[in-house]
Amino acid sequence: MLLRRLGNYGWWQSSRFYSLRRFKPSDEAIASHASADSHQEPHMLHVVWRIRSIMRRPHWEKKIVKEFGLHKRFLPVILKNTPQVNKDLTIIRHLIRVRPLVLSQGLPNGDYEETLVTWTGELIRKPKIDPVQINTSTGGERETSSNGS
Repeated sequence: MLLRRLGNYGWWQSSRFYSLRRFKPSDEAIASHASADSHQEPHMLHVVWRIRSIMRRPHWEKKIVKEFGLHKRFLPVILKNTPQVNKDLTIIRHLIRVRPLVLSQGLPNGDYEETLVTWTGELIRKPKIDPVQINTSTGGERETSSNGS
């Protein structure tokens, strides 16, 4: 009886959330969003964290997590921004957090004592500093060169 009263409409259209399902953004909104993002270049590298457990997940998700080296939770892994990697990341997108790698200090070149990837994806480096050479045979004083005097 209820279906007759609805006429040409289906039972799903009587739902109170049907109007939300029909929402489509205006052409102006789509154009403004596209123009805002058009000047940005894609980033080279992703920083990926696994934030959820892989217990009781399908075998193909566990395989992708293992391939990318996301064994431990909250341990950052840096991956290339390629179509194949992005395809695999979309399969496990509910288990991970992805941010672009931000190189605020430039590209790394050399040896560093410590590096840190922040939760926002910024790479922070601490350069290695050589300690001062001290000769311990003379009681901790620095050895000076003498010309025979």
